[in-house]
Amino acid sequence: MMDAAKQRHLDQNVARISKLQIDKYKKGQIEHGGQMWKKTGMLHAAMEEVADLANYLPTIELQLARAVRLIKAGDTDKGLLILQGLLSKRIEMPLEPVDN
Repeated sequence: MMDAAKQRHLDQNVARISKLQIDKYKKGQIEHGGQMWKKTGMLHAAMEEVADLANYLPTIELQLARAVRLIKAGDTDKGLLILQGLLSKRIEMPLEPVDN
């Protein structure tokens, strides 16, 4: 049963994904010339996105595990850097080498 807290959580999720979808769509229209509904190769493009996601999720899991290990070991600054990096909108190389 959906109580008020569950509905708020769902509404937040939908709003977050909706904003990402709208922003990504508009960016893609500018970058790729628009009229996506007329383009060929959409299945292949979607499969590439799924392949990326299949690599992103285990990588994020490794980064979270490393942050937890560092925080438990008392190195909260490095653990916090990893967590902040996960929330970043940019993908870039870390300031220091990351071990698994």
